[in-house]
Amino acid sequence: MGLNLNFSGVEDGFPKLSEGDHTLVIENVDVKESAAGNSTNIIVDMVASGGVDDGKKLRSYINVQDSTMWRVKQFFVALTGDEDIEEINLDDPSILLGQTIGATVSFDGQYNQVDAWFTA
Repeated sequence: MGLNLNFSGVEDGFPKLSEGDHTLVIENVDVKESAAGNSTNIIVDMVASGGVDDGKKLRSYINVQDSTMWRVKQFFVALTGDEDIEEINLDDPSILLGQTIGATVSFDGQYNQVDAWFTA
């Protein structure tokens, strides 16, 4: 049995966001142990809201371990607007769905990445 694959007209299935600041709406959140088992990842799927990238998606992995808590806090400060935030309970990550956050996005040649979070 043969298989003939024609890729003409096929585009990347995950359009990239342009570099810069974006307003994003959280569509899905998943909390999983890292593959190495030494940390936890908060996996956040977001969609751009407004601008030339409206509707494009972005996934961010927020690694939770002692050395990265400053980055985790940056995300939750930006999300809540509470500079004095001390604790968040994510027993039910769905509490984040539909919330809006700002992100400064760059492109490393293959993937988008979040360089900074800010309150949208």
